[in-house]
Amino acid sequence: GAIIGELSNNENALLFSFGKRLAPKFALGANVKMLFHSLAGSSASGMGFDLGARVMPTERVSFGASVQNLGATLKWNTTAQTESKFPTLSRLGVLVKPLDMINFAADYEIISRQKGQWHVGWEVLMSEYLNLRAGNDNGSITLGASLVNIAAVNNTLELDYGFSKDPVDQTALTQRRHCLHR
Repeated sequence: GAIIGELSNNENALLFSFGKRLAPKFALGANVKMLFHSLAGSSASGMGFDLGARVMPTERVSFGASVQNLGATLKWNTTAQTESKFPTLSRLGVLVKPLDMINFAADYEIISRQKGQWHVGWEVLMSEYLNLRAGNDNGSITLGASLVNIAAVNNTLELDYGFSKDPVDQTALTQRRHCLHR
């Protein structure tokens, strides 16, 4: 077909996170998410919530559970005032540390009562500053790396990068970049 113009699409989320260790081997966490989306001259905003729990029976094994996108919606500024609801994601997972420098993780994810998906991966702590990751995201290979502890005194800055096949278009790559300050 003939090219008739360009289409712009932006999605952003601002998260406010809180976590608390309630006992030596048990922790809870929550996110409040502010969501923003612009598409072809229209825009939407909204919010949602995530909840999670972690149990650490030993130093080398931990189990987690989370529910994401609770009540998450976007309200569009169009004449129809359309509201988009996000699917709820539920996950159960395990982290095993066979050696001090190696982490193995696996989780099972269900999206709004659909068929579940497995996610598995390895992380190798190459040095105090560099972590490398590889995994399988429901049949697609994923790769990533983190630069950690690049910080001022008493604070930690972490830069993280990962990529995988796009879940919708298997010929495209999805890239994720994060910057975290603690």
